[in-house]
This record gives sequence, structure tokens and C-alpha cells, in this order.
Amino acid sequence: MKHLAGLHLPRQRTEVVFEAGNMGYYPYRVLSKAGFSGRMIAPTSIPHRGKKQKTDRDDAHDNFQYHVAGLLHYVPIPSEQDEQVRELLRYRKHVGDEVTKARQQIRSFCCRYGLFFEGTK
Repeated sequence: MKHLAGLHLPRQRTEVVFEAGNMGYYPYRVLSKAGFSGRMIAPTSIPHRGKKQKTDRDDAHDNFQYHVAGLLHYVPIPSEQDEQVRELLRYRKHVGDEVTKARQQIRSFCCRYGLFFEGTK
């Protein structure tokens, strides 16, 4: 991204298209602040070609071709606050799953030694 920001491109006419990935919406926000317009591609909308070797260079070229041809679907970019709420909800679910897992492990451990909980929660 530093490389792109350092280029002397006409920012009003340069559109950056990239795949949604594990970095979240950070690249989009950095490029937007640098004055570029950008769109995030839904990875499931990218047509697959039977290539043996995938490279970033080939993917970038193919994504550009698909973008120009109008074959891609784009992911709406949420506000930073919406993204934080989503992350909090994902973490809350993760913690709940961990609690359930720990509870099941404790019950299994107790069951192995003949200890059973007869009451209510």
C-alpha cells in the first residue's frame, strides 16, 4: 500500500479493487484516506480457472479483467463502528462456545469418576 500511495497516479481516476480477506477493511480505509477510490471483491464471486500455480500477480491481473468485464460482486464496506460491533459479537460467541466446551469437559471428567450433578443450574 505504501508503494501505491507513493505512485504519482491521478487519484480521482484510479480505482483500487482487492479481495476481502483476513486483514478486514483496513486496506480499504488506508487507500481511501490516501485519496483513492476502492472496492472490495467478494472472494466467492471470482471465477475460477484451472491453474496449477496461483500467484498474486496473476490474481491481480485476473481480478482487473473480471472487474472491467463486470463479472465480480462487491462487499459493502461497513463503518468502523459497525465493524467493531461485529467483531465484539463474534468474540462474544467465541467466549460462549469456550464456556460450553469447558462445561462439557468438566461433566465428562466427573462422569468418569462417578460424580453426577443432580440439581439444576
